[in-house]
Amino acid sequence: MVVESSPDGTRIHQALNTTAKQQQRINEQIEAKHVLLIDEKGDKHGVMPVADALAIAQERKLDLVEVAPNGKPIVCKLLDYGRHVYREKKKRNEARSRQKQTATKMVKFRPNTFKGDYATKLGRIRRFLRQGDKVKVVMMFRGREIIHINHGFETFERLLADLAEDGAADSKPAVEGRFIQMTVLPLPGRRQAAAANGGAAAADEDGAAAA
Repeated sequence: MVVESSPDGTRIHQALNTTAKQQQRINEQIEAKHVLLIDEKGDKHGVMPVADALAIAQERKLDLVEVAPNGKPIVCKLLDYGRHVYREKKKRNEARSRQKQTATKMVKFRPNTFKGDYATKLGRIRRFLRQGDKVKVVMMFRGREIIHINHGFETFERLLADLAEDGAADSKPAVEGRFIQMTVLPLPGRRQAAAANGGAAAADEDGAAAA
């Protein structure tokens, strides 16, 4: 069922980090004239007028949801918004319930992180999350780099999108002095899956030794 836009919808800085007090822009709330459209299967449909994207959403009985408001162009995705909000809330609640049982790793970024370095750090964070650990992500600004703080938020937004299958932010990224930081929590089942895989590997080794 398509969610109707409310006249008082508010914009959030991190589109994938919706909380009970925040609301992503959806459908007619989206102000951009052109958007990059991603469909419900994750396929990109390129940049198009927002009116065309809305027409596609209505045709498929889905909502057009702004998932990367700082993107150039802005990125929108076709979703069942009500179901999306429910799943995100469930993920956060389940992640918080496991927070005390997980170790905390730290991964640091710099404002001028290059593509290859970003991929390396993304892989490290993903590995930690799949081990069941939570990850504190930090970006430090030196001197005049602080004027590019918006670039830091864009990097964190991209990071959350890339990690959507493995983790969810505990809270939106926060500025503390010359740092932006956030904590990403593993999705439920990651630690159990890691333990199960470890047990299976041990069983295979025992079987090989016996043979």
